Amino acid sequence: MTVEEINQIIKEIPLGATLEVIKKNGDIVQVTLQSHEVSGTEKKVYDGAEVPALPPALIVGGGTRFGNWRIDIEDLVQIARVG
Repeated sequence: MTVEEINQIIKEIPLGATLEVIKKNGDIVQVTLQSHEVSGTEKKVYDGAEVPALPPALIVGGGTRFGNWRIDIEDLVQIARVG
């Protein structure tokens, strides 16, 4: 999927809504939408530490046990709102 496709799908979905995400590897996971921002980040270099660039991703949550994480949009096949 592309950034534009993701933005079109999630623009009307409120934060905290449950999504069902299908990944290229066949995984189907239910997560909550945590951000409408899907852009990547640039590489940053600090005193002795280097943070690599990150590709565009969907920011989701998986409950209190797992917290928030990123799902790279290049790994996504389908996104649907549940409920």
